[in-house]
Amino acid sequence: MSLSSFKPIIATLPKGMILGSMPSVTSLAKQEYYGYRHNRFWKIMSAYFQIELSDYQAKQECIKANHLILWDVIASCEREGSLDSAIHDVVCNDVASLIHTY
Repeated sequence: MSLSSFKPIIATLPKGMILGSMPSVTSLAKQEYYGYRHNRFWKIMSAYFQIELSDYQAKQECIKANHLILWDVIASCEREGSLDSAIHDVVCNDVASLIHTY
């Protein structure tokens, strides 16, 4: 199945970047980074920054308020299911340009 990743979430003045590979099937369906309810990414962010992340808007604001960029290294790929080990025919995002810009 041909998949495409999301646009990055970018703070106004980012100081750090969090990179993933490619959103899961659930994340793609929900159109949310780390949308699978058992993924611990947002629970870790909530605990680390000591804020409640009740909805996706709050999660995006968490990234921005903490001067981060959240993106995936893969722009598009072929994959059945959600396992990274099943990814093939990869087209990478231009992470170097993003770093240069910000």
